Amino acid sequence: MRIKQSIEEYLKNSTLHGARFIVDKDASWLERIFWCICLTASWYASWLLIKASLAAFENNAISFVVESSYRDWDTNFPAIIVCESKNMDRIQEVAEQLWGADHDFTLEEVLSEIAFFRGESYHTVHECGGEDSTTTCFYSNFSYYAQLVRSSCVNAIRSCEWNNKPFECCKYFQRMETELGICYAINSMQAGRYVSKRDIENDEAIRETSVQQRNCRFPDENILDVHRYYSYSACTVQCRKDRQIELCNCSSHLSPNSPTWQMCNMDGLECLNRNYEDLSVIIAKWSRRRGRKGLVCDCLPSCTEVDITTVYDSKDNMYGYETPLSKVEIALMDLPTERYKRNLVRGRLDLVVSIGGTTGLFVGASLLSFVEIIYYMTIRPYTTYMHEKRRQQRLNLPRNVQ
Repeated sequence: MRIKQSIEEYLKNSTLHGARFIVDKDASWLERIFWCICLTASWYASWLLIKASLAAFENNAISFVVESSYRDWDTNFPAIIVCESKNMDRIQEVAEQLWGADHDFTLEEVLSEIAFFRGESYHTVHECGGEDSTTTCFYSNFSYYAQLVRSSCVNAIRSCEWNNKPFECCKYFQRMETELGICYAINSMQAGRYVSKRDIENDEAIRETSVQQRNCRFPDENILDVHRYYSYSACTVQCRKDRQIELCNCSSHLSPNSPTWQMCNMDGLECLNRNYEDLSVIIAKWSRRRGRKGLVCDCLPSCTEVDITTVYDSKDNMYGYETPLSKVEIALMDLPTERYKRNLVRGRLDLVVSIGGTTGLFVGASLLSFVEIIYYMTIRPYTTYMHEKRRQQRLNLPRNVQ
């Protein structure tokens, strides 16, 4: 009974438009039905618009525009990473140190697959796996042998120039662990020296949105353990590592920032070789449903990453030296004249204004209108009860005295 009285009292004194007519004792039943229908329709329309505002806030909060005011831009050079793909001279040298000059030359192929592991290990599995394995094979600690073969920065990069001015290569090219092994990077966040290349500009308010809303991650929003900063390529490395652990209970010995106990031994290497097709190529989810083998990675792009397109490519080998050398020249053909900017079009304040305007338009409600509901359902009944109790005590007091 008290609940009914509280509801009636709330509707009679509520700031919601039309609510008092529902409990008006002077109104006919037809008038009450009319106002019930009006209030129901208003609340339903208000809910539809609020639902649309929430959906727009979650799914369409970001917009892209193209800027062309390039005279005010400070364009920086992209990151460069140098990785050794193969070095047979170094492999022969290490093989002689390990097994002597009269060693089985098949072991050089094994050493090459270990040092420059790309997912397949045909010679390693056939020479060192199974019961008929060579006695001089190694069956674990592959990362140690890979580091024996890989060249240091001084041996990998001989001379460097920037705008025709020489500089000390290994002072700026930093050692970097990748899934291709040890590489050397300049201008890379993962290597410790970096600059900001702003081919995609982000509005300052973009930081206020969630990752799901903007559909990208900033470098410091890292959820990976293979690198310190987030990027799409780092995410694919993490994805491949996680899949390796899922299939083989270990990861490649070249996986970045992997503890020793997590790296594969010979049994794990055989497992990686068996699952090469499932681990080598990244495919879309729909390709997997069609039966194509590959790795499905749910990786978001970086909010600051850009795509770099090769306009011209050439190779210039230099002869007449003790060791073969290659000259690599990397240049920007032209300074960019366009860039994308990510803007916030629906922030939290916009959502609050939209919801407030909708409820105010359809039902005349404000924030205090909803506070009234709590008040009339909790505080008001309690204070009424206590007031009535004290009144009864005052009325009964004289009788007790007599």
